[in-house]
Amino acid sequence: MQYINKELNRESGNNITNAYLHDIWIEDEQRYPVDYNDSFKKLPNKANSYYKQMTQVLLNNQNHYCCYCMRRLTGEGDTTLEHIIPQTADDKDALYYQREFPMLKKNIKLSVLFSHEHNPDLTQLPHSVCYDNLVASCHGKFPITKKEADIETDGHSCNHPRGVKRALPLYFLTNIDTIIMYGNNGSIVANPDSTFYKEADELIQSAQLSWETLSDIRALWYVLRDIDIDQSRWQE
Repeated sequence: MQYINKELNRESGNNITNAYLHDIWIEDEQRYPVDYNDSFKKLPNKANSYYKQMTQVLLNNQNHYCCYCMRRLTGEGDTTLEHIIPQTADDKDALYYQREFPMLKKNIKLSVLFSHEHNPDLTQLPHSVCYDNLVASCHGKFPITKKEADIETDGHSCNHPRGVKRALPLYFLTNIDTIIMYGNNGSIVANPDSTFYKEADELIQSAQLSWETLSDIRALWYVLRDIDIDQSRWQE
């Protein structure tokens, strides 16, 4: 897991959200009918455009890695938008995240509140479509076997199993590499000496990052980390 700096690309992300809000503005009611449960889907004819634009901004911000498992992502069918504060969160749920990460309090308002506010000033954006509340995650799907490589499993890790379970965004901490640690055998553990031990363990469990297949892949990454694949082909 790597540090994600949300200060970067914020302007680009906010521009996408603001463009979406501009398109759904209800002039007669002076409010925005923001979807509470479905990001950028209020406009069926434009939903994919905004969704794809935000996906690319998030991927650029994360160097095209999944926020959880560090899988390399293209944005073409392998990427989902993960909501840090879940889309169906209430005030109590939101407070859990905002307590440790002030930017989530400063820049975000729950969509269900935002959509009923008369002529909001946009200093706080609805959490279901706000850049600060979104990260790029993989869909957690992997081929079953080499013979069945075109068949994908259900999402076993990352966004899909996390759902609305608590997962504090520890990847917003610059010292994330001292909080969540990896073993040579592909294991992933929370550092017991970290002040965020409980939260790190909770994140690992909720996103199922210790899933056996994912652990095997990490172990393989470790073995191959210093091998130049292109060079080894020439030596054959």
